[in-house]
Amino acid sequence: MIGSIVAEFTGADRGIGYVIVQASYRIDTRLMFAAIALSSLAGIVFFHLIGWIEKATLRWPEARLDED
Repeated sequence: MIGSIVAEFTGADRGIGYVIVQASYRIDTRLMFAAIALSSLAGIVFFHLIGWIEKATLRWPEARLDED
């Protein structure tokens, strides 16, 4: 997640990283912080989504440590 946003800083013409860079050039603080908050929220959602998928697909009992 962080890698894709940083990659958008350097050479993209769209995306959240691009919006952050353009907002900083225009000194649009509201847009910049909104884009940062959106990327943080997306990171949290993706983290929990992957955790849920992992729990749903693991079949061996040792891997499910939180169910003890």
